[in-house]
Amino acid sequence: MSRKLIAVAALVLLASAAVLFLVASPNVATNSPASAFVRQRGGRFFVGNRPFRFVGANVAVMYRDEDRAQMPETLRQAAQAGIKVVRVWAFGEGGPNDVKPMADFADWPRNHPFRWAPGQWNEDASVQLDNVIAEAAKNKIYVQLCLTNWWRDTGGVTQYLRWA
Repeated sequence: MSRKLIAVAALVLLASAAVLFLVASPNVATNSPASAFVRQRGGRFFVGNRPFRFVGANVAVMYRDEDRAQMPETLRQAAQAGIKVVRVWAFGEGGPNDVKPMADFADWPRNHPFRWAPGQWNEDASVQLDNVIAEAAKNKIYVQLCLTNWWRDTGGVTQYLRWA
């Protein structure tokens, strides 16, 4: 066999292996925005095409001043403990002088709600949420956003009903 024929055969073999490798690989770019989200398929969680199993926790990083100040350390310690997902309350309706009854203002002060009243949003709460998401990403933690609840302490559905 001539050297030229061997070189061509080797290139064809190499190109075929590369094509086979690309076809057999998961079809998700690791830096694509879609690959950053946890998705559900067949009753299981996935990140891209990889199964995702996790330990998660609720974290208080939105409402009390001391919790907000400790947020970076809270998330760092969560990651260090092996927590991959944190649930963050991305809501809070009504302020300290709002429609009564409020359940436990001493435990859940409404100093940093997302919405003070109908049509009155609190930009500071959204900035804090952006900071939480960015800090979680730095610690390789996924964030589950809880958008409302039924507890009067933080507003929630009952606050919307009072406003209505």
